[in-house]
Amino acid sequence: MLSPEILLVLFVGVTVLTFLVQCIAIWRAARSVKELTDRVHNQTSEMEGKIQIIQDRVLGLTADLQPLQQTAKELSGTIEVLSDRLKTRSQELDGFVSQLMDVGREQASKIDYVVQDTLQKFEETTSVIQKDLLRPTVEIAAFVKGVKAGLDALLSRPQAQPKDAVAEEQLFI
Repeated sequence: MLSPEILLVLFVGVTVLTFLVQCIAIWRAARSVKELTDRVHNQTSEMEGKIQIIQDRVLGLTADLQPLQQTAKELSGTIEVLSDRLKTRSQELDGFVSQLMDVGREQASKIDYVVQDTLQKFEETTSVIQKDLLRPTVEIAAFVKGVKAGLDALLSRPQAQPKDAVAEEQLFI
């Protein structure tokens, strides 16, 4: 068997060897981390440059939009004034239409009254004409007819009565 000193030297050698392997692994890991940090640093620098360009563009756009913002404020105020005017005009127009409707109703009522009154007077006039003019005219015409018939009977020869008249007289008696 091996002596303890040889074993001890062997173990120390293995330990040194594993320590060297660990050192190499740590050195490689540190180198990878350094490369990674360098890449991240480079990418960060590039991104900072791009962000600065974007920031400059946004600031330029904001500066360009300042007059537009003022115009938008003025336009908003103008629209508000127009809205108020339209609301006022709408209310005035509603009042005018309401008054116009009231006047129209009153005039329609008056026209209806005039038409009804005219029809009533027309009917009364027609009745008066029938009573006062037509009846006396009919009576006068009947009287003139009777006088004419009487004169005709006196001045003319007796006419033969038609057969039907005789038959009617006989039925009457």
